[in-house]
Amino acid sequence: MAEIVNSIFVERPPGQVFDWVADLRNHAQMLPSTYTDFEVTTPNATGVGARLDYKIGLMGKEYPTMTEISVYQPPTRLVERADTRTEFWSEWQFQPEGTGTRVTLRTVYRPAGGVLGVLLDPLLGRRRTNEQQRRQLEKLKAAIEGTAPPASAAPDSTPAGGVGT
Repeated sequence: MAEIVNSIFVERPPGQVFDWVADLRNHAQMLPSTYTDFEVTTPNATGVGARLDYKIGLMGKEYPTMTEISVYQPPTRLVERADTRTEFWSEWQFQPEGTGTRVTLRTVYRPAGGVLGVLLDPLLGRRRTNEQQRRQLEKLKAAIEGTAPPASAAPDSTPAGGVGT
């Protein structure tokens, strides 16, 4: 299994940040532009079992997928699992820090493609996932704080698995 961990400071209280992230309707504001056609397919957009369907564009093709909240512990922890055909989940942690919140995003996944995928993942998949996760945190911060994400600034990160900045 591969693991990517990044964090960022958000100048808002943990409850406010948790509520924003836990509302699946907000995910379109955080995810890359290659993710499209977002639709909450459950009666609630938040809480255990809330589900978001969307498509991921990759190398000229679109792949339908979904995210479902599997752990909901306001205001400190949220876990989302991806399409059940893959082993992919993300854990969000929200910890008070000074006048705001330290948001940590941890993604764990099994590289696709068998042995070749495992060998290539540190060069391709893990690097791409790390960069996407960092941008996602920057977009989260900008959306909640009401500012535009800086073009070159990166969030504080604590990458796992040898991926560094």
